[in-house]
Amino acid sequence: MDSFNRRNALKAGGVLGAAGAFALAAPATPWTWSPAGSVPGIGSGADPKYVWDVEADPVVAGLLDRGEVPKVNEILKHWTKNSQPLPAGLPSELRDFMEHAKQLPAWADEQKLVSAVNFNQKRGTYLGVLYGFASGMMSTVIPKEARAVYYSKGGADMKDRITKTAKLGYDIGSLNAYQPDGEMVVTCVKTRLAHAAVRHLLPQSPHWVNSAPEDIPISQADIMVTWHSLPTTVMRNLTKWKVPIAADESEGFLHSWQLAA
Repeated sequence: MDSFNRRNALKAGGVLGAAGAFALAAPATPWTWSPAGSVPGIGSGADPKYVWDVEADPVVAGLLDRGEVPKVNEILKHWTKNSQPLPAGLPSELRDFMEHAKQLPAWADEQKLVSAVNFNQKRGTYLGVLYGFASGMMSTVIPKEARAVYYSKGGADMKDRITKTAKLGYDIGSLNAYQPDGEMVVTCVKTRLAHAAVRHLLPQSPHWVNSAPEDIPISQADIMVTWHSLPTTVMRNLTKWKVPIAADESEGFLHSWQLAA
């Protein structure tokens, strides 16, 4: 019980009764899901609440600590297409990370991506509505996500936030999303870099520290929650509305989002 104090109670969300206090202090149920059941079929099996991004995080932390981020942002401003080579002038450790990160995994399935394109063509109107009015609204009330965005630089600017978030939804729904002339791979890499920056900077913010229940934001568990607010929420609503969806197109849609994760 030594770790249970007033500050932790406040961070947990306010006044707690005896049962709530006990639940906070008691150990959580251990994570037991096997990575053998994942799409890649491999992994450490660690609890995703305590896993972040071991590849991107140290690279971006170094850039921030050395004051190199403005220069890097300027260099990457015009890197937009999947097939574009990385621009010259990037720090070597960043270039090495990005060269690796922009490669599609071995389990990427080209035929499923074709089916995803067919699905997006047929159901684009539904997808636009659901991304905006289901997933988009949900993102503002997912506690950890909303808090991390709000306390990040510019996060309180809702117009800017929506614009940046919508780009990912637009890119993944494009007919050439993962093709050489598409932009989804670039968007995924830049998103990883942005998340790594937030992980390094928010723990230095007293505003975030005094309101967040976690020590480091955007764990893999947090990303899973946000992920489900998008394709899972969309597919659940389409199913509820009884929208006809071919099995291969459903699998393709899921696969396109699995690659994005």
